[in-house]
Amino acid sequence: MLRKQREYDGENLSEEEDAHETCETVQDVQAQEEPISYEEAMDGPDAEKWRIAMDEELNSLMSNNTWSVQQLPKGKSAVGCKWVFKIKRHADGRPDRYKARLVAQGFSQKFGTDYNEVFAPVVRHATFRMLLSIAVHRKFVVKHFDAKTAFLNGKLEEEIFMKQPPGFNQTGREEFVCKL
Repeated sequence: MLRKQREYDGENLSEEEDAHETCETVQDVQAQEEPISYEEAMDGPDAEKWRIAMDEELNSLMSNNTWSVQQLPKGKSAVGCKWVFKIKRHADGRPDRYKARLVAQGFSQKFGTDYNEVFAPVVRHATFRMLLSIAVHRKFVVKHFDAKTAFLNGKLEEEIFMKQPPGFNQTGREEFVCKL
């Protein structure tokens, strides 16, 4: 029986061996799953990497003056918050960077009481294609950039309060909230 072989890193591998290696790679990637809660992240084998990612996120939020910590005013309620964890990977599946984002749980807010409108200024696909076509036609140089934490630069009209992030309650101020 003839087996097809392919060259892989200087080794000749049969289809069977190649499939086995692929399965092992997938299992390795799956073994590094992303936690779904703060507790899971801190109890897992990559706790230190997740802690660093959370510190980076909090430093970014603090440097943008995203909130001030204060007592919750009478008659007001605070939304919860949650850590969202993501492993950014290289093309071959190896972990590149551990990323943590803090998100407010705005689903508990009431329209008309806590907010009045919701929108995100996003360009339509057709508009973006038209702009690129004009740039090509006029031989413009096209550049792009990523505005890190761009959403933090907007000003809120409403008073919104959020509970302190899990794992980062200020000592002696555990009952305080973050005014966004």
